[in-house]
Amino acid sequence: MLRKLNYAEKDNKKLVDDTVHVTFSMDKKNIKDIETEEVDDGLLLKSIPVFKAGKHRGTEYTEKYIDNVLINQFDVKENVPVQADHSESYQDTLGYVKKLVRKGTMLYADMLLLADNAISRWKRGLMKKWSVGMYWDGRGLREISAVAFPYIKEASVLSETEDLSVGLKTVNIESENLPDDIEGKNGIIKYDEKEEKYYLEILNDSSNDCSIWTITYIDSLPDSAFALVKNPVQDKSRDRALPYRDKEGNIDKTHVINALVKINDVKGFSQEQIAKAKTTLDNIVKNGDIKVNTEEGDIDMDETKLNELAELKAKEMLKEASEKEEKLSEEIKVKDEKLAETLKEKKALEQKLDLSEVRETVATLKSEGKITPAEEESVVDFMAGLSKDQRVKYSEMLKKSDSKVNLDESGKQKSEKQEKDEFKMDFDEMEVEEVERVIEKYAEKKGIPVNDARDIFYEKNSAKK
Repeated sequence: MLRKLNYAEKDNKKLVDDTVHVTFSMDKKNIKDIETEEVDDGLLLKSIPVFKAGKHRGTEYTEKYIDNVLINQFDVKENVPVQADHSESYQDTLGYVKKLVRKGTMLYADMLLLADNAISRWKRGLMKKWSVGMYWDGRGLREISAVAFPYIKEASVLSETEDLSVGLKTVNIESENLPDDIEGKNGIIKYDEKEEKYYLEILNDSSNDCSIWTITYIDSLPDSAFALVKNPVQDKSRDRALPYRDKEGNIDKTHVINALVKINDVKGFSQEQIAKAKTTLDNIVKNGDIKVNTEEGDIDMDETKLNELAELKAKEMLKEASEKEEKLSEEIKVKDEKLAETLKEKKALEQKLDLSEVRETVATLKSEGKITPAEEESVVDFMAGLSKDQRVKYSEMLKKSDSKVNLDESGKQKSEKQEKDEFKMDFDEMEVEEVERVIEKYAEKKGIPVNDARDIFYEKNSAKK
């Protein structure tokens, strides 16, 4: 809103001596035809007309000059900046030039806007004038600036900075032949929708019925002076917005109006907080007979505000409940995943334990001669696929079957000595027929004559019958 204007004298302007600036303006139709693209870094403006061949400030610029000096010497890697009003400060860099191309007599530029305020102003149709900064000595393009000029000849707007949290706009202007009687005056920048131009309105002392609140003064105000306040206040510049009372607690009419005009643009506060602030400011307007007319239309101050506030409160509560439900669902999902993982580990351990029990059972069967060593792993694999009851039944069945091999306690086949001991007899206790049967069996097993078998038996046994 209202703000003390800073004027830069002609002989102390910030434009460097080795640079010439040529300004080109787009009309409303041009802006609508511009192609843009949302990218990760910002907003890419394509084919912006920034310069036209012809005579500017007494110098002739030809199409050949555009090609040789501006286009051929342009290197995207040099990051030619897009500035605000030819500012020398990096703080006023809005983005970078990405491409230059000439079509006929017109030079077009692709520009990537990085600054949020620049992107916002473009989308609102407020960046329609572009000024190309070129080196006098033909070194090429120095920068491209977004500029704005009011349509009074005495002053041209160089830059605007707007703080929505307090609703103030600082405007720096460069002047030529500025009348002495407006030096240091208060003024206001306005925009004429019909003419599509900015203009500067200098306020007379009689029309300036409010004090100018600086940022320092606003920072010194108590929390109660603001329409929007977070709890707790950790950062005064972010957690408080729209001051409307002075240090003494008195209501300032101009700042009440300003707060109502700016309240829909304030970010970082809930809809409920904004609705309450609107109600407070509306009541002040009602009781103080303050007339307010904003760009959005007259401010409505009927009793439906209470219903709107209740509706907003319900929406906030519903949103909060929905967020809690979503958070709870996420926590349940995480717990379910952990449970599934635990069950998987439990199953793996159970399978490992079952396999251990199976191996133990099979080892017992092998030691008892019910299965051969070669069959051991196959029996393990088979039994591992059975239920516990089936394993018991299968094991019992094998135990009742005849032994396949004759193994000793170590699980090895019995030695020849052990086998020979089976044919060791006590002749004193046996009949001749019985002895002969054993000798014949031994001869058959060894594949030797019966007489030889008989000699072996008699040698092994000390008593002969």
